[in-house]
Amino acid sequence: MKARRLVLCVACYALLPRAGTSAQTPKDTATAEQRPVLLSLPQVDYRPCLQDAGVRGHTLVRLMVDTTGHVEDGSVVVEQSAGTLLDSLAITASRGLVFRPARESGSPVRMAVILPFDFGAGGPAVAPADSGVFSADCVDSEPVLKAVDPVTYPEMTRKRGIAGEALAEFVVDTSGRAEPRSVRMLYAAHSEFAMAARGLVATARFRPARLSGEVVRCRVRLPVVFQFPQGGQRPPPPKRRPNELPPVTVTAYSRLETRWWR
Repeated sequence: MKARRLVLCVACYALLPRAGTSAQTPKDTATAEQRPVLLSLPQVDYRPCLQDAGVRGHTLVRLMVDTTGHVEDGSVVVEQSAGTLLDSLAITASRGLVFRPARESGSPVRMAVILPFDFGAGGPAVAPADSGVFSADCVDSEPVLKAVDPVTYPEMTRKRGIAGEALAEFVVDTSGRAEPRSVRMLYAAHSEFAMAARGLVATARFRPARLSGEVVRCRVRLPVVFQFPQGGQRPPPPKRRPNELPPVTVTAYSRLETRWWR
């Protein structure tokens, strides 16, 4: 945990002006006796889970500081991009900054400045399989199951009266399908439940996850519950665990048909 805080602090301090106490100014900006000075650190929504997904980079943002020290509306633009997601975080953080305004002959003047945003500098390496993959608790909207193909209760477990659960983990890609190489079974009460759950995941269709308006890859867990009818009464849904989607239920003596949800 200490290492995580250190990485984020380094990224924040990189936002402070690089030369003395003054913000960087573009080459095409008229000189002034006193350049704008950033008075406080930006509030950047760079979550630890973004660093875990390998979302890192260096963004340069250009903005106009007015004579009151505030950022002029509509003046924030990206000079050097680190990708859509990080650029949007930098732009949002820049809009609320407050400066001591530039001065010329003792009077405040407007001046453009450029601020660097270093995201995840010095963070630990990320495995290639995890790069660009976000956890369900990190995204703004998690994947939503839209359809599943027919699933039959496994015959051997049905005959023996065996009920239970299988828990699958996988990555939902930006098209809404499970990436085949990412699928793994975390738990299964019976090997037949594991096989049936794998088949369900292979054909499932999802509405993909979104983060800051962008469609992204997301790692989720999907419980598949195999149960017997209980006199027409459904048991209460189990409590959801971290990064877990609502369960899919397969009932014995019937078949889970292809279903579509809005």
